[in-house]
Amino acid sequence: MPSRRKRGTRSLAVKAPELAFAVPQVVAHRVTRMALSGPRLSARERKEFELMVAEKNSAFGESWNAMAAQAARANRALAASFFQSFLAIAQGERPSAPRRQPSCTKPHLAF
Repeated sequence: MPSRRKRGTRSLAVKAPELAFAVPQVVAHRVTRMALSGPRLSARERKEFELMVAEKNSAFGESWNAMAAQAARANRALAASFFQSFLAIAQGERPSAPRRQPSCTKPHLAF
């Protein structure tokens, strides 16, 4: 009988607290290094700071992309809701009235 491989990924419930504790430590370390480096940077420090700025720019772009995608999904859902309301009105129904099931014997009135 073949055995299952364990997943290499951890759950969000495990990752979120780890990230919440790690981020302030990393930021404090980097800001301290920036403060202690003074006005003249070594080649190593310059490379580290350039990499840090590139990472922040990339993260900024990714977050804006995610927000734009979510806004598009929300707008699509809103447009679908409006379309369903207009379609219900065009068919002579009240848009807020629940749809009748064919198996119902009594009409359901919603006020």
